Amino acid sequence: MKRTEMIELMDEMETIGDFNCHICPPNENYVQVTANYDYEQKGLLKTPISFLTSNIFKFVSIGFARYFDLKVVGKKNLKYVKKTGAILTCNHVHKLDCTLVRYATIRRKLKIIVGEFNNFKGFGGKVLRSACTMPLSKNTKCIKNLYRATGKFLDKKEFILFYPEGSLWYCYEKPRPLISGAYHFAVKFNVPVVPMFFTFKNKKKRKDGTYVKQFILHIGKPIYKQNNLTDKENIQVLKKANELFNKSVYEEFYKKPLVYKNEVKH
Repeated sequence: MKRTEMIELMDEMETIGDFNCHICPPNENYVQVTANYDYEQKGLLKTPISFLTSNIFKFVSIGFARYFDLKVVGKKNLKYVKKTGAILTCNHVHKLDCTLVRYATIRRKLKIIVGEFNNFKGFGGKVLRSACTMPLSKNTKCIKNLYRATGKFLDKKEFILFYPEGSLWYCYEKPRPLISGAYHFAVKFNVPVVPMFFTFKNKKKRKDGTYVKQFILHIGKPIYKQNNLTDKENIQVLKKANELFNKSVYEEFYKKPLVYKNEVKH
């Protein structure tokens, strides 16, 4: 899909208030996640291969950080989670934005929660699975295995990246409503949520009228659950705090209030 077509479709979806739809059609040629899916990548060969591909991913992230002219704001906030694992959340604005999060957190191990349709076939898919990705599934046993593996990674002080908006919207500036899944994990494993949000600056104008963008990644302070609340209440508290962070970053960076087209009266 062309950039101009994606922008037109995002405008249309914002106008009707459908913020979680997939602007880019999901990949249909993927490996289905079965009940025995190996989220932990254990084994005589898998463990060293996973170590190798994870480090290659770090190296690749340096190149993409330069390509997107990445600027990281608030990186010092990561020091608050030196002694614990954490759930990272971020707006999903480019197919390669996970490499920019990887760069910003390069000193820590990172796993990325992806949709099942991103569990690609072929060599590339094997590399991604080995390096970092953990696909979601509707299969009950798969979900239990994912929770188990996530708990182990968090116990090892690793980061788990979620995209709680639920879909990719290409270089979309505004924050979108969040889905609760990431906050379920944070509450269940008693780890903080570290909110992240991309903003953009226009650089060179393309022939199609769109702009090459500089990516700016804003990292917020960790958000913790409250011990006097129930799990259900804490999930909503964490989600609301994340939404407020996203909104404040947007309004401060772009110097304008957050208003959606479906809220504008004609």
